[in-house]
Amino acid sequence: MSGPGVLSVTAGVHNFLASSSITGANFTFSGATMNMGGTYDISGITTVSGGTNSLAAANVVNLGNVLTVSGGSLDLGALSPTVTTFNQSGGTLSGTGTLTVSGASTLSTPGFGQASMTGTGTTRFDGALSVTGGGLHDLTGGRRLLTTATTTWTNSSGNSGQFRLGGGAVIENRALWLDDTSVSTSINSTFGGSNTFLNTATGTYRKTGATTTAISTAMNNDGLVEIQNGVLELGGGGTHTGDFVMSGPGVLSVTGGTHNFLASSSISGVNFTFAGGTLNMGGSYDISGTTTVTNGTHSLAAATVVNLGSVLTVSGGSLDLGALSPTVTEFQPEQRHAERHGHADGDGCVDPEHAGLRPGVDDGHGHHALRWRAVDHGRGSARSDGGAPPADDGHDVDQQLGQ
Repeated sequence: MSGPGVLSVTAGVHNFLASSSITGANFTFSGATMNMGGTYDISGITTVSGGTNSLAAANVVNLGNVLTVSGGSLDLGALSPTVTTFNQSGGTLSGTGTLTVSGASTLSTPGFGQASMTGTGTTRFDGALSVTGGGLHDLTGGRRLLTTATTTWTNSSGNSGQFRLGGGAVIENRALWLDDTSVSTSINSTFGGSNTFLNTATGTYRKTGATTTAISTAMNNDGLVEIQNGVLELGGGGTHTGDFVMSGPGVLSVTGGTHNFLASSSISGVNFTFAGGTLNMGGSYDISGTTTVTNGTHSLAAATVVNLGSVLTVSGGSLDLGALSPTVTEFQPEQRHAERHGHADGDGCVDPEHAGLRPGVDDGHGHHALRWRAVDHGRGSARSDGGAPPADDGHDVDQQLGQ
């Protein structure tokens, strides 16, 4: 092909043998079955809009400056080509090699559309990546999506622009992943397997959209996660050496899986919720507002607790404070008051273990205690050692909860 000439394969089965070649500016795979075993050398744009196509056995001199996939499928086999731009709005890209993209690119699936990458290969974006639309972004068969420049994730209604992973797929972020989604969405393991969002030591995951993003794959954070707005839910477990920082109205919530926060990690911000799963904190914990426990099994026993928050609320699950002796302004157990040997009953009496709180400081009298200054709202009070409760007079009282 020369000049403005275009070759498009639209139907039938085309087998290009070893001695064959396709050369020119632009080429379109538009609806046939095409198996390329010869030389493929395109200087401009390779477009895949339909059909079942393979370059796995080809001698690919040049895939083009731009690769566009909107439908059909393209198998690159073990090839590792480089293009300037990769735009995908549908169809399937597969292979075991690495496709390297050096410039700005787009993953855009409109409405209820679907675009897939599959196979154990890697799609590496070294230029800015824009992820848009309400359709589905699928990574299966162990595919790795690697970003080394800024990724901006926006979405719309439809299927909310979610990422669906399967078969050990990985999203690896080495730069800035900007989650500016305007519709609640997810990164999930719809297709099964042990899938991961990996935020490396050089990576920053920043959530700015006032929505909920639920990550139910594992998330391993070795860098920085910033929640500036909305809610980031972690439901698939993970191992963390990096920092989680909440600012403004941003909320981090652990909802499932086992999360191990190692010594170098930290959680800091206004509010934090232990909402499910298991969290073992070995790093720094610094919450200025409210720590909430609603479900799951959690431990701060090995943590450096700078601040547990002004309010500690326990409505379910458990929180182990180990030998820590934190101070809070207000403690809100699930029931209205607590007594050392109490149990949940119709009068709202509950012992600390039933409320899920397991403090562990020996006060010298055989009691392990959490100290707090609680606002008495006239709804009852706390007994720490089986003695009479302080008067319910509507004023603040200093209380100690014994176990």
